[in-house]
Amino acid sequence: MEALEGLGSILPSPASLWLLEQVSGELCKCCGVGKARWSQVAKSSPGSSSNTESHELSHSKLTFPAPPDASPPSKHSQDTGPATAATETQREVVWQQLQSVHWHCLSRCSRGAMGPGCASVLGWLLLAQVALQVTGGRPCDAKDFGHGSLVCACSATYCDTLDPLVLPAPGSYVKYESSKAGKRLERSEGSFQHNAKSPDFHLTLDTAQRYQKVKGFGGSITDAAAINIQSLSKDAQKHLLRSYFSEEGIEYNLVRVPMASTDFSIRLYTYADAEGDFELRHFNLTEEDTHMKIPILQAAQAVAKRPLSLYASPWTSPVWMKTNGAMTGRGTLKGSPGDKYHRAWAKYFIR
Repeated sequence: MEALEGLGSILPSPASLWLLEQVSGELCKCCGVGKARWSQVAKSSPGSSSNTESHELSHSKLTFPAPPDASPPSKHSQDTGPATAATETQREVVWQQLQSVHWHCLSRCSRGAMGPGCASVLGWLLLAQVALQVTGGRPCDAKDFGHGSLVCACSATYCDTLDPLVLPAPGSYVKYESSKAGKRLERSEGSFQHNAKSPDFHLTLDTAQRYQKVKGFGGSITDAAAINIQSLSKDAQKHLLRSYFSEEGIEYNLVRVPMASTDFSIRLYTYADAEGDFELRHFNLTEEDTHMKIPILQAAQAVAKRPLSLYASPWTSPVWMKTNGAMTGRGTLKGSPGDKYHRAWAKYFIR
């Protein structure tokens, strides 16, 4: 199979080790390579340990409950806990073994040693490898503009990303850290250790005691935000929205949508500017909504894993409803609760 040549260019990085294990397993099953062969191939492959039982690859006992850190190891991403170095070493060993197994299975399949229908499966697995190459978190492109802290540059061609959140294994933790020195949600792992120097220190977590619920986090799509977003190139817009709303970003799930103009608008307007329009017959959205805010909201929802929660909030009622007759200033709603002004204002929210 000539299509298998040059696969080294799309081999996943160690960050995708856990997925490579799954891909290799399915590929080997498809090509008739048994579990015992996994161990044999790994032990005899270059770069693997052939005389250390703890390094022997056995598909039946080697599991990956959660994906490892998808960011390349760096001096900023190493945890100081004693378990970190051993974890990294183990990953590298297993990675080398899995590489050997994976290539053995590819070689076997390329020689035609596959069952009926496995050619199509192999094609899907190769496509999966290409996807794996781009799923790891990409590091911050740090820029210093002389204001005492670094920022991550995001452009049409590159934007840093995060790994999807995964619950750590029992007894371990995952830490995301940002700092003035330049760390930006850098991921590290560690294990909870017994501290013999502080035997009287106890941390108790009562999972039955609950307090307020947090619905989520987010931001506001004002006219100013929409204008700035749409001033970017299409590719830069996609990167920006993915950074805010997708799994590879900070996953905002709340969006405040201003009802008409705010202090972040370039003009003053409401949705019912016709004087005395208590029935709101002339109520209408504006180009700021139809051409800017709504398209951006739709694009944000398209990259979000879960439905976004939107809430609308006005900065002012139409001027003919206000005591000061102006969009700004200390005016209040005319009349009293239940009268025509308050009913019209309620309809305004519903519309």
